[in-house]
Amino acid sequence: MNRILITSSSTKHSLVKSVDKNLKGLDMEIVLGDTNPYAPSKYYGYEFIIMPKVPNKLERIYKLLKTKNISFVIPTREEELVFWSQFNKTYKKSGIKVIISGEKEIKAAQNKFSLFEILSSNGFNAIPTSKDVKQLNNKKFIVKEEVSNSPNKTIFSTDKSFTESMVKKYKSPIFQPIMNGVEVSIDAYCSFNCENIYLVCRERRFIKDGESFLTKTFRSKTIENEAIQILKLLNLKGPVMLQGIIDKNQTIHWMECNPRFGGASNAGISMGLNVWRWSIKELIDDQYKPVFNRKRSEIVQAKSINDHVFNVDDRYMKLEKKLVSSSTSKSELGKISHEIWEWRNDKISRKFSKNTEEITFETHEEWFNNIISSKNHKLYIFSSEDEYVTVIRLDKIKNNIYEININTNPDFRGYGLSGDALSEVVNENSDKIIRAFIHKTNLKSISLFKKIDFKWTRDNTKFKVFEYKK
Repeated sequence: MNRILITSSSTKHSLVKSVDKNLKGLDMEIVLGDTNPYAPSKYYGYEFIIMPKVPNKLERIYKLLKTKNISFVIPTREEELVFWSQFNKTYKKSGIKVIISGEKEIKAAQNKFSLFEILSSNGFNAIPTSKDVKQLNNKKFIVKEEVSNSPNKTIFSTDKSFTESMVKKYKSPIFQPIMNGVEVSIDAYCSFNCENIYLVCRERRFIKDGESFLTKTFRSKTIENEAIQILKLLNLKGPVMLQGIIDKNQTIHWMECNPRFGGASNAGISMGLNVWRWSIKELIDDQYKPVFNRKRSEIVQAKSINDHVFNVDDRYMKLEKKLVSSSTSKSELGKISHEIWEWRNDKISRKFSKNTEEITFETHEEWFNNIISSKNHKLYIFSSEDEYVTVIRLDKIKNNIYEININTNPDFRGYGLSGDALSEVVNENSDKIIRAFIHKTNLKSISLFKKIDFKWTRDNTKFKVFEYKK
C-alpha cells in the first residue's frame, strides 16, 4: 500500500476528506502532517506526524518521509510550495513524488508583478499592477505583497498618501486598482504529461478573509479557453487555481494564480475534476491520460464551520523524558549532542544566552562530554515521536543550590511544550533550590517560570534572577 502525506493539514478537514474520497480504490493510505503538535488534524482519525518547519530542512524531511514510508506528498500551504518543488528536484530518484509544479514556474505564478507582466505582454487582460501607487489613476486601491506566500494581509485604501504610509511594514508591496465586478476562481488540473488541462469555473459569492465560503459553478467557453491558454503559458502542473474579476461587460480581468489546490476547490471535485486521483495515476504511470467527464449541471457549495468530535485515544502529544549520562549509548549521545549544538547556535537562542557568540562544534563537544560525565550536572532531554523537543540542564552551584537552563528545538517553539518539560524537571528536583537567569527581554520565559512558582529575587545587568524553593 502506498502512503500519501498531506502537509500543513491543520484545520483542513474538508480537504483531507476530499482526498480520501477521490483516492478510493487506489490502495492509498493517508498520513497527515503539521508543524504544530496540537493541530486539530491530529484527531481526524489518520496517522499524524509532526513536521519540521520547512526552510533549509531538505535532508531532515527526506529522512522523516523515508522512515514513515511516504510515497507521495500533497503540499497545501502557499509558503511551502517552493520548498517542496526543491525537494522534488533534489530527491526525484528517491521514490518519493510530490504533487507540485517546478520551482521556476511556482515563483513566476506567486509573484503578482511578474504574473501581470507575463499575462499583459502575451495579450491577456490582467488587472494593472504597479510597484508605485502614483502610477495608477484610480482612487481606490488594493495593496498586497508582491509574493503570494507573505503573511501580510491585503489592504483596501482610497487615499494614495494613506496607502503609502500603511505599507511600510511590507517587504515588497504592489498596488492594484479596486475593480467592481464578480470575483471568480477557476479550479484546474494541468496534466503532468502536458497533454491535458481540465477546469471548472465558479463565482465566489461570499468571501471572508480571502476565503470563499459560498461558491457557484458556471460555464463560459471564452473564460475557459483563455484560462487554458494562460495555464499552458505558465507551464504549471497538478492542481492550480486562477482568479479574476468579471466586469459589467462580461470581460474577465485576471488577478492571481495559485499553483495549489484552493480552499473552495472541492466544488471542482464534485463536478468530476478528480485532481488527486489523476495526479497519483500520472505519477505512477507516465502513459496514463486523465479524462474529464463533467458529472452534473451547476452546483452551489457552501462551506460550513462545524465542530467535529473525534475519539482522542492516545493522540494527545506526550513528551518522553530521559536523563542523559555517560551510560547513554554512543550513537544516541552523538545525535543528542549535535541537536543541542544546533539549538544553541540558533539566532533566537543566542540572543537570550549569557554568551551570544556562535560556538564551534569542537568547543561544544568538549563542554558536552564534561556535562554528562560530571555528578554536578543533570541533563534531561525530552522527545516526542522520534523528535527531540527540549533540553533542560541543572548545574550545581554549591550545596543544594542549582542553576537551571532550558533550550527548545526551534521547530517546536510556541506550542507550550517547554512548560510541560520544565514542570516535570522541577517537580522531580523539588528538594533543591533552583535558580534561573532569564534575559530581561525574554518575556515568554519570564512568564513561563512564574507560572511554575519561580519567584523574582534580583536583577543584574542583563538578566532577572528567579528562584524556586519548595
